[in-house]
Amino acid sequence: ACGGGGGAATAGAQRATLVAVGDIACGADAADMGDACRYDLVAQVAIDEDPDLFLALGDVQYPTAAGDLDFSFYDGAFGQLRPITLPTGGDEDWDVDREAFLEYFGGRIDEDGYDSISIAGWHLIVLNSRDCFDADGCRPGSPQYEWLRERLDDPPDDTAGCTLAMWHDPRFLWAAWWSKDGAPRGSQERVAPFWELLDEAGADVVLHGNAHHYERWEPINAVGDASEQGITQFVVGTGGKSLNEVGPEPRPGNLAVAQDDEFGVLVLDLRPGSLTYRWRSAEPGGSFQDQGSIACH
Repeated sequence: ACGGGGGAATAGAQRATLVAVGDIACGADAADMGDACRYDLVAQVAIDEDPDLFLALGDVQYPTAAGDLDFSFYDGAFGQLRPITLPTGGDEDWDVDREAFLEYFGGRIDEDGYDSISIAGWHLIVLNSRDCFDADGCRPGSPQYEWLRERLDDPPDDTAGCTLAMWHDPRFLWAAWWSKDGAPRGSQERVAPFWELLDEAGADVVLHGNAHHYERWEPINAVGDASEQGITQFVVGTGGKSLNEVGPEPRPGNLAVAQDDEFGVLVLDLRPGSLTYRWRSAEPGGSFQDQGSIACH
């Protein structure tokens, strides 16, 4: 099951720094890809932050041209972070070769792809959204739904009411390629059961990958409406594989920030009762900025 990494990533610690990003390594060496794939730059800034935990938000290793998952590409850049990594699977890794994914991250995540820990006064929950695309889905009564409900009903004693969840496929998204009839498609209903449980429990933050750009949403409830007690959603698919355009206008009203020009990571500094967040660009001379704080409900 998930375990602590660095010194602060242990139960009872009062502070911890987390770095989060997904959609990372091509099925090739970054040095051979030019500007098309720069996961090497992202690895440099992630390591430079000296995090207590690295949150890998899915699609961490894309298949090679032969369709295989060769984690040597990811490992060459991010390997030193493996002992402190909490991963969630995506369509390009978990769906392609679940066994290879679990073998590489052996012991860091449960074999079903979901687990949780307590860290710096927060309950950190790793979910597996790829389950939601199976026939059984993630609806009430499914194993993962019931597991999440039980974890939320009985969180660790040292979490001070703070909850952060992560999985690959975003509930809400503003992406040009995620559209129908020229307009952004509706929210991803397959993961709606997660949001309903998390919203009811007063969760604070959710992290996703999948879209290869960066988004931060204002606090929203389970149907995407603004709510002072809602969840702040981040989409951080800027791990180096490529960049996707954000969606067409009109921009969703509750989307606070979006950018599709820079690779980089989200840095979270956790402490009991709150966190601060900031964007860290991997681009030389990167100009995009986003930072702030979130108080637990």
